[in-house]
Amino acid sequence: MYKRQLQQSAELREIFGTVDAGMNIDALLLTSPVPYMNDGMLSVYTKLLWGKDYKDKATYNYMNLDQIIDYAELPPTYLITSSGDSLAHGQTLKTAELLESKGVDCTLKDYDKFNGKSLPHVFSVLEPFDEIGTQTIDDAADFYRNVIENK
Repeated sequence: MYKRQLQQSAELREIFGTVDAGMNIDALLLTSPVPYMNDGMLSVYTKLLWGKDYKDKATYNYMNLDQIIDYAELPPTYLITSSGDSLAHGQTLKTAELLESKGVDCTLKDYDKFNGKSLPHVFSVLEPFDEIGTQTIDDAADFYRNVIENK
């Protein structure tokens, strides 16, 4: 998501020290996204990714999706999560709510247990050849095909 905002906003490109990549993104697929880097327990990862001084950086007020969503128009977005995703389940649900409130065409696939087993963070990435991993990837590919065909 940050990529699209950075591409469409000169202000954000300057703050993040990047350039316009000249790309057009027609659809997004986000598997267990973590677009709220200042949320509670995730500050541990924020320090690793952005440095211990992340609160002092110009990017600090732009680390959460709700802080940057109005900088760009987002394409149709497909979100994947699972009830067993202890890291990003809540963040994914929060993302879906925000996108929908902003009028973004958003599809949320929130998987429960499969064959009695909880599905962990990024389960379809970790186990793409398991039955549920393959089905999840196939469903995401169908989403992309549909977006492209209706473009």
